[in-house]
Amino acid sequence: MKKTHLKKYFKRGITKLLFLFASFSLFISCEKKEISPDEYPSEMPTQSFLIKVESVGEVSSHTTTAKSESHPIYSFSPEQTIDRVDVIIIKRALSAEIVYKGTFTNWSDTENKVSVPYVKGEKRGRQTEVVLEGDDMLEEGVEYIAYGVGFHSGTYGGYEPFKGLSLGDKFPNSEMVTVPDGDGVAEIFAGAQSFYVENGEIIANPEDEEISEIPAIRLRRQVAGLMGYYTRIPAVIGEKAVKSIRLVTPKVNRSIIFGGFRSLYDPNDFSKLKVINGFNPRTDYDTRFYGSETNDAFVVAKDIELGKWFPGGENGMPLDANGDGFLDGEDSNWKVNEELEEAGIIRVLQGSVFNSCYWVPISITQEEADAGIPTFQLQLVGKNDEILTYWNIEVRQAEEFSETRTLVLPGESGIPEVITEENPATSITFNIARNNLYSMGAKNHEQSYGEDEPIDLSASKDLVIDVNPEWKELETIYFD
Repeated sequence: MKKTHLKKYFKRGITKLLFLFASFSLFISCEKKEISPDEYPSEMPTQSFLIKVESVGEVSSHTTTAKSESHPIYSFSPEQTIDRVDVIIIKRALSAEIVYKGTFTNWSDTENKVSVPYVKGEKRGRQTEVVLEGDDMLEEGVEYIAYGVGFHSGTYGGYEPFKGLSLGDKFPNSEMVTVPDGDGVAEIFAGAQSFYVENGEIIANPEDEEISEIPAIRLRRQVAGLMGYYTRIPAVIGEKAVKSIRLVTPKVNRSIIFGGFRSLYDPNDFSKLKVINGFNPRTDYDTRFYGSETNDAFVVAKDIELGKWFPGGENGMPLDANGDGFLDGEDSNWKVNEELEEAGIIRVLQGSVFNSCYWVPISITQEEADAGIPTFQLQLVGKNDEILTYWNIEVRQAEEFSETRTLVLPGESGIPEVITEENPATSITFNIARNNLYSMGAKNHEQSYGEDEPIDLSASKDLVIDVNPEWKELETIYFD
């Protein structure tokens, strides 16, 4: 064999050996990378819980800004529009020491994703996860209470929850807000939940199915909602033209306390669904009941000025365009009140009128029930502010006449006093509870009106208000 051929075979052999060596080295290096997870340094331990602001309906894209007037409600499923949530965790012992404090801004802003929508059965709302690590983690053998408030910035006189408090400070009381003079009631949420730690994890109430697996603090509305939706309104009563629709009430509370949460008691104690947490009543009456010679009532929200829905009459009065004696869908001049259109998205049935607001809960007395003072009276009012006709609003749902009711009031040291007592309610004299919607006429959707049921005021002798506990959608109105 020639030397040149020997050199070729020698080079090929060396190349193969180098290739095998390189492959073996690569194999060895790959094997070294497959390290058992146990050999990695362990991750830092953490604890987590959810903040859930319970609501219904996430269908509208409009936002609500803080104004001096009450925010309107556009449907049985109002969109959650609060922009801030504050939460603290305190030790449940006498020290009531704050061990965690968090603020979440732009809560309902879908662009920032501070919170995300959730749906679980009938429960809907927005939630976010809080992760605790290091020194922020909760200790075993200690019971804690998480306490939170969700609200619109700038409302209730610039209210800020837990203002001036820091970690280590004592918080033995409850948050409260007051509606400033001239302002309306805004949507506000609050809630509390007991926590403890087991095997390093936060545990909430194991008897509560919703939070037994994933611990959470749930914030619910602390105000009530009122809604009126009408059509076929008499244009004239006797010989006097009707100018507006007015809803009046004998009692208005100015302050709200955030306490008496059923999550801190038995989760199956549904009497806590009917909680009255309003106090500090007003005394500056601004209107009157039918037949009264002096002011003895308050206007609820604002009058529905019919001239803004059926324009064209003299001096702001409504115009019955077709002259049939009723303001309804047959009148070609009907339009949605421009003030409501500017405030947000609203769709109502042609020829109907609408008004709504949030309301501080009120409790009625035995004396008021015995005297037959109505919780609400609907009035048709003339151009000189005279009451032309009226209806005392009735409620007929059995749960409104339960034997007992729950009141939450400020205690001596700021700790809420929860009182269960006899309920004196009657069909026309009844309580207004937090997180309940009181509606006359069904306004079912924010952006459509296919299932709307405004009340026909030309045919109704008795008006019945419907109460929707926790804002659930129910059958809504009855006629006699």
